[in-house]
Amino acid sequence: MIFNYKRAFTLTEVLIATAIVGVIAALPMVITTYQNKVFEYMQTKQIESITSTLEALPVLENKTRFSETMMSSDDISDDTSGLFLKKYFKVARYCGNIDNGGASCFASTYASYNEATHRRENTKAIDLIPRGTCAQLKNGTSICITPQPKTKDGDWTAAQVVMDLNGLKGPNVIGRDFITLFNLPVVSAGSTDITRTQGKEGVFAENETPITPTEVEECTSYTTDKSNGCCKYKKRKNMIKAGDICCQNSQIGPTVAACSTVVTLHMNYYPTTYSNPVKPYSMASSSFKLDPASATLPSSLAVKIRCKNNSEQGGNVTATQIMNAISGHTNLYWPQNVTDSSCVFPNETLLWTTNSTQQVTINGTTYKISQH
Repeated sequence: MIFNYKRAFTLTEVLIATAIVGVIAALPMVITTYQNKVFEYMQTKQIESITSTLEALPVLENKTRFSETMMSSDDISDDTSGLFLKKYFKVARYCGNIDNGGASCFASTYASYNEATHRRENTKAIDLIPRGTCAQLKNGTSICITPQPKTKDGDWTAAQVVMDLNGLKGPNVIGRDFITLFNLPVVSAGSTDITRTQGKEGVFAENETPITPTEVEECTSYTTDKSNGCCKYKKRKNMIKAGDICCQNSQIGPTVAACSTVVTLHMNYYPTTYSNPVKPYSMASSSFKLDPASATLPSSLAVKIRCKNNSEQGGNVTATQIMNAISGHTNLYWPQNVTDSSCVFPNETLLWTTNSTQQVTINGTTYKISQH
């Protein structure tokens, strides 16, 4: 007779299995706790770094008082808090003012737990970062910071900072890796007394030889950074050539000779025979183009038809309509019919509506219409 014995688990094996299950069950909580501690440490170190740099700013900028530094301003821009980040922190990516794309240094949304509904809710980053100039540092932290201005009453308004301690990476949760608006300690060193001795609250005495600061490169990218600080630096170094991104800077571009270019629009107007009325259009032919081809037209430019007897026909064709026709290789129809018999090729003239001529200069760039 053959007996079939089934072996049961021993008490030791059951206890070991139970212990393993317990460890696995507790692992997520252990990881979360450890991660929270890391985030707390990162936040503390980052705040300490920003605070110490703010306190030392009068010395670093060779100023006698904090109110003379870049961070004592009502203006949140590339030249205040933006320059502060680029000059004194290791910036991997500069994103600029929050109102001008700065939120791109952060995740698109951040999660929070709604205790009332017991649900996870997502909030857009732009709604969580109301103010500041933003950058992503080389240590992975994304940060937006404001200057510390004085009020009309002479009191200081604390600089504010928002941080994502690990940038675009998860968990992207408010209160964990994302730290909402945080008021930094107010810096007042040297705000009223310019005769303090060196080393005391970071201020130089009047009779001491000032430090000559070394010129600092303020560009995060030569090809994409068109901030005032970067373009001023490149202008000093004679680095701005024709087509440079700084030619698009409304303050720097017009002051650089290399940015003064001529853009010509080659444009035809049809039909060449008259019937009353006619629907005019411009043909997408080889002559319907911009020269240079990479140029664009400012939105303020529009083209109109002026007939031989000086009547204006056909309405206005906007710069957007012209660019869309060029990029799509399509004919460009004018918004109104022509009823003037003097508007027969070659009697009509195409003009910029900006100044009623075939040539106009805007921000150092001259735009011409070449009619065929």
